[in-house]
Amino acid sequence: MQHLISVIVPVYNAEAYIADTIDSVLQQTYTNWELLLVDDCSTDNSASIIRAYVEKDDRIKYFKPAQNFGGPAGPRNMGIRESAGTYLAFLDADDIWLSDKLERQYQVITTENVDLVSTNIFFFGDRVKTWSPKLPALPTLGEMLLHNKICTSSVMVRKTPDVIFEEEKRLISVEDYYLWLTLFFKGYKVRIITEPLVKYRVTANSLIHKNEFISILKANYVVSRLVVDFKYTNWILMRVFFRAVKDLAKLRVKKVIGK
Repeated sequence: MQHLISVIVPVYNAEAYIADTIDSVLQQTYTNWELLLVDDCSTDNSASIIRAYVEKDDRIKYFKPAQNFGGPAGPRNMGIRESAGTYLAFLDADDIWLSDKLERQYQVITTENVDLVSTNIFFFGDRVKTWSPKLPALPTLGEMLLHNKICTSSVMVRKTPDVIFEEEKRLISVEDYYLWLTLFFKGYKVRIITEPLVKYRVTANSLIHKNEFISILKANYVVSRLVVDFKYTNWILMRVFFRAVKDLAKLRVKKVIGK
């Protein structure tokens, strides 16, 4: 018997992309899923587009909070609370899944005794060269402390009380990194399918690209905070520090050259 997978999509003013995103779920070869779209008080036509899909397929569900959360963590958590699946899968409102994404992940998570399965991704978008990063199949905590190797839109994870996104405003754009590292510290087993099964759309509004300087600082804040919380000491921390200095220096040089 195939388990139910709850697919959670936070939506805010995504009218240009949300239909393609929903269609990519409808086209999955694995069909025992529910799609929970959480509209974070959009001011565009997103709601009417979603409702048209809801009328056609009872696996698709629409939710709207009383007020805007101000970031994707709140809508994702609302979706988690409303979900009925054994497994959770996350998808951003402007990203696209390849048709066998869920099926491939379900095979891994049910046969390899792991808790979380992510996949590689294709970066694409206007004026963006399509490319994929090189990722390890079995990422270690040390590798994750150096760099987040898990894209939220690629994740399938067992539904447990630990799977909840931190809603602090200071963690907007890195709340996913905070969760993945927390799960690593708690001993969750993680596997990455190194083949790209997600198309990650890069736009001018992508949170991680709006302010690279702030994003780098936030990522290192996440690492520092969790290292303290879990009382983790390791030589890798010195590499994390020098990595942050190098990244900020490279960013500064890039901005100077661009002037």
